[in-house]
Amino acid sequence: MDFAAVGRHHDGDGNEPTVLTFGAGTPIEWYPSWPEAPPAEIRYEAWSSGYTPAPTLDPNWEWYASLEEIDVRNGGFVTITQQPTLANNNTTIVEFNDNAPAGPAWYSVILNVDEVRPVPEPSSLLLVMGSLLVFGAFKFRQRGR
Repeated sequence: MDFAAVGRHHDGDGNEPTVLTFGAGTPIEWYPSWPEAPPAEIRYEAWSSGYTPAPTLDPNWEWYASLEEIDVRNGGFVTITQQPTLANNNTTIVEFNDNAPAGPAWYSVILNVDEVRPVPEPSSLLLVMGSLLVFGAFKFRQRGR
């Protein structure tokens, strides 16, 4: 990380919120936790705490996340670095890269998370496989008559 972490630039109080809005809901000011307390700018590669909205994603579905950039300064970018999957407990990671010169800037994006498909439960798979085996055996017996 070349510059201050999200919300940690010295221009403000050194601990500005990340503002999250879900649908048409009321904006939520979220203050991520960083490895050092404010006013440290965290000018090295580090992970902040995550935000878990309620309700969380249904664990029986696979998901796909996409971004719409609303206000991203020239030279900066926002990207999804991890898609939500069953293997990562449906965790999406979004990177806000503000390496453009001229100090901090506000970024606005829309994060869309869409259902991809339900994940079959192991018992459902066994039921389908068992049905196929029974059907196949029945069909075989019919031919033998």
